[in-house]
Amino acid sequence: MPNHFHLLIQEIVEGGVARFMQKVGTAYGMYFNIKNKRIGNLFVKPFRSKHVDDDAYLRHVAQYIHLNPVELFDPTWKTATQKNITRLESKLRGYEFSSLAEYLSLDRPEKSLLGAEAKDVLSDGLPELNNVITEAAEYYREIGMAT
Repeated sequence: MPNHFHLLIQEIVEGGVARFMQKVGTAYGMYFNIKNKRIGNLFVKPFRSKHVDDDAYLRHVAQYIHLNPVELFDPTWKTATQKNITRLESKLRGYEFSSLAEYLSLDRPEKSLLGAEAKDVLSDGLPELNNVITEAAEYYREIGMAT
């Protein structure tokens, strides 16, 4: 995404996620500032996190993250009644800044980001991607989601 990112990570030691995110934010901010010859904060807000406490919510969060880039390909997908689901699915499958390909067992040149245990949990009973897109779009229309 051009203006934000989502990570689904597991905390191993207490406070580990916060420390990790601080390091990522600092390192990326420094890199970006040097590359673009600028100074100052890069991120407007501190990172936000939500605790995932069961497998169903874990699957929901993973689907939300993987569907997030759909707005890049069709900004009206949450409210439009007609959409080309096949095109959106193809675009999502090819989106290089996502681990979706690993869930779908597609080859990708990037190093695997997903551990075997996480893939097993998240891939178990994974619905077809076109169904996920269709159901999400229907949900957004039902709740009157505006883009």
